[in-house]
Amino acid sequence: MQLSRYDRLRERVLQSLNELFGAVVGDARGIAADVRIDHWMKQRRIWDAFDFVDLVFGVESAFGVSIPQAEWDRFFGCDAAGPEEWEQNVGPPFTFGALADLVLAHSAPQEIRPLRVAGRECLAAGVFRGIEQIVRQLRPDAARFAPSTPLHERLECSELRRLLVRLEWATDACTPRTRSRWSEWLDRWVVMSAVVTVGSTVCTIVMRQWQWLFLPLIDVFVVRGFLRARERTESPFASEIRTYGDLARAMSHSSCNTCQR
Repeated sequence: MQLSRYDRLRERVLQSLNELFGAVVGDARGIAADVRIDHWMKQRRIWDAFDFVDLVFGVESAFGVSIPQAEWDRFFGCDAAGPEEWEQNVGPPFTFGALADLVLAHSAPQEIRPLRVAGRECLAAGVFRGIEQIVRQLRPDAARFAPSTPLHERLECSELRRLLVRLEWATDACTPRTRSRWSEWLDRWVVMSAVVTVGSTVCTIVMRQWQWLFLPLIDVFVVRGFLRARERTESPFASEIRTYGDLARAMSHSSCNTCQR
């Protein structure tokens, strides 16, 4: 029996959750729609120590969504009076499938298909229409834009990253990406700073020169500041993708399984 589009999307979300939990926990075996998340974690003895803030951040980053805190609280059963009530009311539906449904409720991507332009099918036009829909989801008050509109005139860098995640997820396509010299330099600096921080901390403890502890602390705060600055200012796209038309053409040139169905 052929799966519905929603079922196909749900399977893709579960596959991405498998990769996400594999990266966070180091073990993704046994993840399925009907498996309870708490049982899965208890089997790996990480339930009591697991930080669900990491899960929320990972899910929203992976799927380019922003799920209201109230819905996360309801999903995790934060209002349960105690363990017994949680087990009775929250536990049974606390499954990976329910988590996939929560993601799809806020990010179900539209089907992107070629549009007929001057009597011919044009995939780039269909991708551009999909971009318009995602931009309206990310910023409902965004003004209308044309293919020649620069990317940053409608969305900020953080929103462009969410646009990229949703678009790639909706089309199974990948856009060209390049890392700026600034980003590469910052990555090297982070590694060097980590080495310096560990080394200076060890030396401080061994030599009992406690006044030098402020150096690694300053280093940590400076690195965090630069990382946040990069998050706000660096575009996720390659330098040749400057407009929404460039993005639509780049996506249409990539393999697009969804469009071919």
